[in-house]
Amino acid sequence: VRHFFITEKRAITNTLFEISGKADLRYTFADAIKSSSGIVARNENFYNMYLQDAKLPVYAQKPMSIYQFSGQPFTLGAGTIILMTAGGL
Repeated sequence: VRHFFITEKRAITNTLFEISGKADLRYTFADAIKSSSGIVARNENFYNMYLQDAKLPVYAQKPMSIYQFSGQPFTLGAGTIILMTAGGL
């Protein structure tokens, strides 16, 4: 059974009428849609960042850690200070 929206009604003669319609697919296939399962890739409020979506921008930012030294770390007398980073730039 298909369900339709009536878009236009027109009288051709006193006893003959023409009715135009557009298929209502959501109502026609409502039971099949409700019983199906799947991944919803797009929602206006919640995003799944693991799914590819051309309309959702993806940002890749490197984590940065900033440490505040106490005092004057580079004026410790005659000693030498070597600053190293692991896995950084």
